[in-house]
Amino acid sequence: MYLVVFVTLVIAVLGTYTQVLAVEAARIASQQTSTAQAMLAWHTASISMATSVIQDSNYVTSYASAGCSLSIDHTTTIATCPPPVHVGLPTQTNGTVTNSLAGVTTSSFNTNMYFNHITNVRDCVHLPNTRFNGSACITTFDAKHYEFYSLLFRDSSTGVDYVVTYAAPATAGSAGSSLVLASGTQISLTGSDLFTQLRNMHVSSLSYGTFDGTKISGAAYAHYPAGISSIIPTGAVAVITGGF
Repeated sequence: MYLVVFVTLVIAVLGTYTQVLAVEAARIASQQTSTAQAMLAWHTASISMATSVIQDSNYVTSYASAGCSLSIDHTTTIATCPPPVHVGLPTQTNGTVTNSLAGVTTSSFNTNMYFNHITNVRDCVHLPNTRFNGSACITTFDAKHYEFYSLLFRDSSTGVDYVVTYAAPATAGSAGSSLVLASGTQISLTGSDLFTQLRNMHVSSLSYGTFDGTKISGAAYAHYPAGISSIIPTGAVAVITGGF
């Protein structure tokens, strides 16, 4: 009799403890921001790169209207953005270094160098904790796995340049699908989860949204080139910044 009561009490306590753990785990999960932080860090680096790329006349004449990729890993239907120019030279010429973000290898997290049009010197991509070690730019940011898609384009109706950084759903258009990054890494977050993280970071609701096939719903308006509209998959979670 006493044993039955004891076992019943233990089961009740364990059940309550399990429920508390589940609630606490859900609370912690709802407050996470790590992936959103990585996405915004990548987006910031993309903007720093874009400010130099748009100085290149080749961008204006050949890439701006159709858009181009700032990420090394991207769909083959869009071109990689041209290298930024060294505007300190008498004649603007393309830099000899690549402009794309995250030129990583399997053994190191190297980023690439580019000409900074403000300082007119070669600079490292502005990912977190990046430094030049004498031969290459290295960073503690896990660019090998957390490489996001970043596109640069010019709004033909306003002449404003925009950078869009996004994570794609593994299944286009599926709201419950896990997200995939440009690196090929599939993360254990859905679009809704990433939205929650962006809200937790108090990012302006006008700067991010879901791509609905023609525009980033809820985000600042831009006229998207047809080439980009067909590249960003429906359901992708995107951050957009313009006028830099």
